[in-house]
Amino acid sequence: MSSDPQAALKAFSPSHAFFVGIDSDGCVFNSMEVKHNDCFSVNVVKHFGLSAVSRQVHEAWDFVNLYSQSRGCNRFKALVDVHGLASGDAEGGGGGGQCSGAARAARSG
Repeated sequence: MSSDPQAALKAFSPSHAFFVGIDSDGCVFNSMEVKHNDCFSVNVVKHFGLSAVSRQVHEAWDFVNLYSQSRGCNRFKALVDVHGLASGDAEGGGGGGQCSGAARAARSG
């Protein structure tokens, strides 16, 4: 066994001209932005009936899930931060931010 944890990847020889990667949540997209902008945030707006504030929801969703230090946190916890940011709660959903303070960081910096 090699001491190099990347040895298998370095030795990999492709057998096809393309690669399909499956994200840990089961999604297959060529970009995280596509997944979040065209699927997740759109459906948050639809499911919770937030069309009146859709711009704020999309901006908050993108920040929490794509650009903050908490990117990749649990989606349910991210919803708490998104709610806080979209509603103007500097603490992030009233709970101080469930994803490492993403909402607080957005408001302070």
